[in-house]
Amino acid sequence: MAPPPASQVTLRFQAALRQALARMGAEDLARRAGLSPRQVEQALEPAAAPDLGTQAALAAAAGYEYEDFLSLGRRLTAPSPDTAAPAWPWRDGGAAGLLLHVAASFRLAEGEDDLCGRITEALLGRMGFRRAWLMLLKGQHLETRVLRWPAGDEAGLRAALAAHPPNLGADPMVYESFALTRALPVVVGRESFFDPAVRQVLGLGSEVALAPLFSEREFIGALAADHGPAGPGCGGEETLSMLEAIATLAGTLLNSLRLYAEVERKNQELDIHLRQLTVVGELTSVINQVKEPAQAARRMLRFLAQALEADFGFLFLYRYKAGELRLVGSHGLKPGLQEQWALLRGVPADLLDMAPSDPDQPERSASLRRLLPGLEGPAQVRVLTARQRAVGLWGLGRWDLRHPFQSGERRVLATADEQMSVALNSMRLRLVASTDYLTALSTRAHFVEALEQELRLARYLGHPLGLLLLDADHFKNVNDNHGHQAGDQVLSDLGRVLRACTRGDDTCARVGGEEFAVILPRCDLEGALAAAEKIRAQVAAQATNYRGQDLRITVSLGLAILEPGQNLPQEEFLRRADQALYRAKRGGRDRVECYQAGQDAEAWGSLA
Repeated sequence: MAPPPASQVTLRFQAALRQALARMGAEDLARRAGLSPRQVEQALEPAAAPDLGTQAALAAAAGYEYEDFLSLGRRLTAPSPDTAAPAWPWRDGGAAGLLLHVAASFRLAEGEDDLCGRITEALLGRMGFRRAWLMLLKGQHLETRVLRWPAGDEAGLRAALAAHPPNLGADPMVYESFALTRALPVVVGRESFFDPAVRQVLGLGSEVALAPLFSEREFIGALAADHGPAGPGCGGEETLSMLEAIATLAGTLLNSLRLYAEVERKNQELDIHLRQLTVVGELTSVINQVKEPAQAARRMLRFLAQALEADFGFLFLYRYKAGELRLVGSHGLKPGLQEQWALLRGVPADLLDMAPSDPDQPERSASLRRLLPGLEGPAQVRVLTARQRAVGLWGLGRWDLRHPFQSGERRVLATADEQMSVALNSMRLRLVASTDYLTALSTRAHFVEALEQELRLARYLGHPLGLLLLDADHFKNVNDNHGHQAGDQVLSDLGRVLRACTRGDDTCARVGGEEFAVILPRCDLEGALAAAEKIRAQVAAQATNYRGQDLRITVSLGLAILEPGQNLPQEEFLRRADQALYRAKRGGRDRVECYQAGQDAEAWGSLA
């Protein structure tokens, strides 16, 4: 606490000084204090302003410590007959109960404001005051935190205190008592603690009891209570002592609450750090253990969704030249969104290339959300970059509108960005090596690897598996009549049809010049035939515009099904689909044929 600009002797100090004079005499008191009798007389004048050293000397000369001398003066002040204190409800053994009631506030309080409110309520209900307020130190001023005046102009007093907060150094009398951790009564209008605007609302002449709040010997605020403008005084020494005890307890409770809040904050910070380390370790482990990038993405998204209690996650690869977002991994997406987000076209590069350091920026967040049609609920959408260019998009979401992502969760997501970037770059390299440049479908090598994996899964899980082989009919005529560039454009359009007609988990591949294959996991005969017929019809209906000419082709499709429980080697599975394709060619082309058990390869032939 900073020293006040001036000092004055309080009325209570003067009362104690007069008692000492009556006992010792002015000359003897002055001699012991090292002062002249005139200086002692001046200390009793209403406008007297001796320094603290003079006051301490007078107290010592009277045989008291300064603190005891001030307390004695307070006890000598008796309330006037017309302002006699009422019978306090906490008397007759109830003081301990009052303090226990205040102490219980700590256990019941939900935050600092609630605790301050409960303390002031105790002053009203348990001590019988008609108005009470609690102020906390802010700079050199005391800012009103909670104010209660049930039967008065509470709003007016609150506004006056907010506009003119009490200044700690404005009134030396208050400062001195607070420095000694003592409560004191002040008469409104006779002191400078309250601003004139506040005095008018408080009521001139009314007596307000003030008690300091300390937290580990640090002054943090004050309690104030009275009976209003027309009420009695504060109640004398007994009431002030009780208010001191409550203020001491309140300061301890506020300190404990702040310490508890600090411990909670540090625990939360530690929890965030622990979660960040866990995320880094788990995601790194997934990247190192899982060879298939798409599977790694699904596992990473599943782990992050579980760690942050999210309902779904997604990871897109951005094709810069085409302006497309391709969904390469997801977790928990609804089937409709899975299909809708499989390929998002028309995504501007400048939107994704914006600095991704602040994904919570409202405008940026809204722009990224608009890229994902059907996205509802709280979601964190984050851009992945490499060499200052956008390479992908990922995020987590919740369906519950009442459960937004908190700042700590967003920090964990930011930690995961680096691992997701590593996974995405792995996918990009893998896709470059396993994607046909013309059709954007898988290469033959990737198809063979994927088919072997799906065969293992089908055998292990007991699911059906479909395999389609298709060939463009009379494709040589397109190259011969219109050139190879026209043929390339026709094949590129055929690749788009295959992607549009298949599911996200299906594998579409270009296995030869104009030969293609589609792996259909968890697909029985009926579903596979429907998919094949959809592809056939869509290809037949589509025209490729090349230099003003509409070029049309048809495809022949051969289908083989691995039934649950069957155990076929990859070569046999391919042979069956190949025989069915040959049958479709021999049967007139532009048709779908399914492999039939007992089909004679020599009779029907093969395209292998």
